[in-house]
Amino acid sequence: MKNRTSKGMRGRQETSRPHEKSLVIFTLIELLVVIAIIAILAAMLLPALKRARETALTISCANNLKQIGTGFAMYLGTYGDRFPQWKNGNYNLTEDCWIGKINEQMGGPASWSYNKERNRAESFYCPAGDFNKWLGSTNAYNVLGWSFYGMNYYIGNFASRTSNGGYDCPKLNEIQQPGSTVLAGDSNGDGQYDLVITNDNTGIYASGIRHSGNCNYLWADGHVTTQNRYTLSSDEYHDWYLH
Repeated sequence: MKNRTSKGMRGRQETSRPHEKSLVIFTLIELLVVIAIIAILAAMLLPALKRARETALTISCANNLKQIGTGFAMYLGTYGDRFPQWKNGNYNLTEDCWIGKINEQMGGPASWSYNKERNRAESFYCPAGDFNKWLGSTNAYNVLGWSFYGMNYYIGNFASRTSNGGYDCPKLNEIQQPGSTVLAGDSNGDGQYDLVITNDNTGIYASGIRHSGNCNYLWADGHVTTQNRYTLSSDEYHDWYLH
């Protein structure tokens, strides 16, 4: 009796093993299917997430320029509607450049150090900018502070305005169409030529392309747009020069 019972139990155990093995195989297949589905979903979602992130950075940058536009408006109100020079004196001191003058109007310091006081001039740093480009830079028009935004050279460069004696920048009322004249925008952000932008799309003062092939621009009337820099006309009477 004991032998038959033992044998019977052993038989049942042996017959159960193939079932257990098939159950393990089914579980592995199921796991692989789930992994494959996750991989497919990730491949579909990652581009969308990247676009969403780029959109958020573009909006954040545009908000920076709107704040800078407010700073310009306050400066104009303080100094008889006359724009500041893009630089006046030492290239390497923010207080001698337009960014220091505008930041001061916004309640911040005229001078700051990027490494230690960047949070005191946050509006001048594009969130999509590559800060690594600045590391070790020795030839900068803004070594001590830096900025990812440049002022329109033709407004901020007094030498280009001979009609007013060559010493002062233009007044707001000298810009006949402020809604279609660039005031500031994304600069190339290379740590060297950041403080001004021009309509030369191949030169060192070209606008910086950081937003899905586009740039953000602040116009003289205070509004901000996101557009391809090549769509801005280089015509003497449009977009850049006073007209």
